[in-house]
Parts: sequence; C-alpha cells; structure tokens
Amino acid sequence: MFGPLANAFFAAITMAAVAMAPPASAQGASLIDRARAALAETETFQDKETFRLVGQPKAITFKNNDEETEFLFTIDPKKDYRLLGYCDDYCDGVDMFAETANGDDIGKDQGDEPTAEIDVAPNASGSKVKASLYPGYCARDTCIAAVALFEVLQ
Repeated sequence: MFGPLANAFFAAITMAAVAMAPPASAQGASLIDRARAALAETETFQDKETFRLVGQPKAITFKNNDEETEFLFTIDPKKDYRLLGYCDDYCDGVDMFAETANGDDIGKDQGDEPTAEIDVAPNASGSKVKASLYPGYCARDTCIAAVALFEVLQ
C-alpha cells in the first residue's frame, strides 16, 4: 500500500522501538531520542536525490485513549512536500490528517497500517501545514508516534 519511503521509515522505527529498553523511569524520553536517531538513518533521509528532510522529525509518546496530537510545519508554498506519520509495533495503525493553518483540508490517510503518507501540493497550504496524528490502540503502557516532513525534489 505504501512505497519504499514508508517501508524504510517503518523498518527504522520498528528496529528502534524493539531495541533493548532502559528502565521504565527513563523510557519516555529515551524512546523519543531513539526514534529521532533511527529516522535519521533511514533510506528516506539518505535519499538526497528524491527527498530532503525539512527540520527534525517530531516524536511523541502516548498512552491509550490519548486524543490526537497536532504538529505544525512551516513550508514554502511553491514546493511539493510529503508528510510521513508512524506509530510503533504496539499500535493498531495510525491515521493522519493534514490541513492549512486556516483549517482547509489538504489530505488524509486512514487505515490499520503503521504508517501514513500525505502529499502536500504547491500552493495548497500557504506557509503552514498542520498534521494531526491519531495513533490506534496501544497494546502496552506507552507507545511512540512520529511525523516527518520531506520536500519532494523530483
């Protein structure tokens, strides 16, 4: 369903999420740090000919019944972008919605996959894009979700 971009993203986060965990007291911040480090090593981040990471990935930890998490990105409205959302192996899928700062719809990706992708077309959003992430059911005390913004170069 998703292309190599999502597969590389998913593989890196999965490896980070299942890595040896620190004590529970330090686990929250450490998961976020490990997710960011894992994302930086993915094929997507290394593919400089097709995608350029804009800023840093934004990662959160969450528990069951948490509401949506919103992430705001600043973009150049003349360029193409892709939002990539992820929820770890302990989630029951992730839904992502994108809209302009004024609340106009850009796109959505819903399903029971661990990744979500939304393409942002030029002039579709002004200079701000809001990505709303809805992680699925979390099968443990804390799960991790992340969103990254890429400029499409080709």
